[in-house]
Amino acid sequence: MAAPAPLTVRDIVANASLGLTVVVPGDLDAVLRGAHTIEIERPSRWLEPGWLMLTTGLRFRGAADSAEPAELIRELQAAKVAGLAFGIGVHFQDLPPGLVTCARELQFTLLTVAYDVPFLQVESFINRADKSVEMHETRRALWIQTELLDALSAENPLGSLITRIGQLTRGFAVVYDETGATVAVTGAGPVRLIWDEIRVRDPRRQQFSLGRWSIATRPIVMGGMGYWIAIGSQRKSVLDELSEPILDSTQRLLSAIQGNRALQASQARAETAELLATLHQVISPTDVPGIWNRLGSFRFRPQSVLRAFVTMGQALPLHAAGSDARKSLDSLAADAQRSGLPIIFQQRETNRSPGLTGIAAEIGVLHEWLAGVSEHHLVGLSEPFNDLTQARRSFRDAERASWVAQRRTSGDAGRAPTSGHQRAPAHSQRVVRFEDV
Repeated sequence: MAAPAPLTVRDIVANASLGLTVVVPGDLDAVLRGAHTIEIERPSRWLEPGWLMLTTGLRFRGAADSAEPAELIRELQAAKVAGLAFGIGVHFQDLPPGLVTCARELQFTLLTVAYDVPFLQVESFINRADKSVEMHETRRALWIQTELLDALSAENPLGSLITRIGQLTRGFAVVYDETGATVAVTGAGPVRLIWDEIRVRDPRRQQFSLGRWSIATRPIVMGGMGYWIAIGSQRKSVLDELSEPILDSTQRLLSAIQGNRALQASQARAETAELLATLHQVISPTDVPGIWNRLGSFRFRPQSVLRAFVTMGQALPLHAAGSDARKSLDSLAADAQRSGLPIIFQQRETNRSPGLTGIAAEIGVLHEWLAGVSEHHLVGLSEPFNDLTQARRSFRDAERASWVAQRRTSGDAGRAPTSGHQRAPAHSQRVVRFEDV
């Protein structure tokens, strides 16, 4: 999607139909953002940087030899106006001397407009060209956002987003965490060399070259942590045109991905709390189908064999806490998700024995997951069941099994060690099944 070249003062001078002649060249390569005819005092109020002012000099009639023409040039330069086009043959056959002198001193672009060329013709030409550039930039931004938005619905939205960026740039894209580890990457680029460059440069957006590669980088924040995204292409023109809109869109989409994950996690926690509250109550047979449907959103199959579990130990933080040895609720949930374990659990709301309570499918990975939990918790399991009307009793049985685990480990801790070191209670003592009691 090639962008139209921005219009410059040199371009309009070269267009013979506009009847423009250069008196003071100034900056002929200045980009024009618009044009406006003004005959009143303090014209800079109506002009933006990069605009061209047109005038017939009406305000100078009877004052051409005064300081007013020079003051106009100073005012326009201070406002970063691109230039002044003076229409000759209307009120003045020649430019006021003070206008020319000041423009030369300040190297401010000064043009004349032929008598037979309407100002409207010059204004329309410049303003249409500017709208063309703006329209292209708008269309390009929408095109990029549309291409990247589909990543939000992917199973791995971050990986999908990075892959799409690599396709757009015909190069590569990578996300680093604040330590330099790659979080997501697509394409074959000098990943480690780029991170070395990021580390030694200013901590802000950058664009630089590495061998044949043109690189653009930007710092971003996700979930309160700092990251860097870098995109690269061996075609510098592609990166010059696309890097800014891609990085702008990516920054917004990563925030959306993070926000969507947080929303989904919050919704899942709320639904988990409601389901577990229901399962702890008396359930009538007529309620069972509806509860199985709700469990289906957590990957439970109807009539599958379940176990209730209760743990005793330290209350866990919601999120991982750096060097903290305990697993957080989020990391335990992520472990279960990766292993394909259908499970719901939450913190136990009791001061007497903090820990977890939940139900899970009776499959092999459940016991592997519980082995990790038992590093910091004593675990009690109910007998297997698939009749949800028995869930309340199963939670009571799981709690009784956790008490047995507590007694067993307390007794083990009270025995004298048989060697020079105290042995930790065996896993079989920390995880107790009700049927084994």
